Amino acid sequence: MRVLKKRLETLMDQLGPFAFRKLDLLYFPKCCMFNIPLLRNCPRLQDVGITFLNMDKNEARDILAACSTLRGLDLRAARFEISAPSIVERFSQFQMLHIPSVCMSNLDQIMESLTSSSLQMLEVLGLHPSVPTKHMILAWTTFPNLKEIHFTRVRMYL
Repeated sequence: MRVLKKRLETLMDQLGPFAFRKLDLLYFPKCCMFNIPLLRNCPRLQDVGITFLNMDKNEARDILAACSTLRGLDLRAARFEISAPSIVERFSQFQMLHIPSVCMSNLDQIMESLTSSSLQMLEVLGLHPSVPTKHMILAWTTFPNLKEIHFTRVRMYL
């Protein structure tokens, strides 16, 4: 019990690395500084789900900058306008990306960024159900390894 108490009182930056490969982050205004050190201590982290209700895009960018091996990013529950094209460009070889509905106005730029960064790797793409047909066709024809397109409650397997 003493060992557990000591570990719980240890600062996040002083703990050794965690073996997490997937992590869902909830954002509460006072917890943001906890998330960044946690992500830095997860060198093998590959999938991140983000539920940041009251976070601005700069805080999200800082947190994601700590994830160097990111292969999957789920922003469906992000309730802020992020610069999704710049986030997509920052990471190469996405296998899974879920784009929030607030970013649908930037969809052309996001698709261009995905094409340049993750053309051969992308397997799962999550889009809002109101996406124009041209973007669905573009996804099918552009990404040769695409296996699924998710539309909130509907999944299309290719």
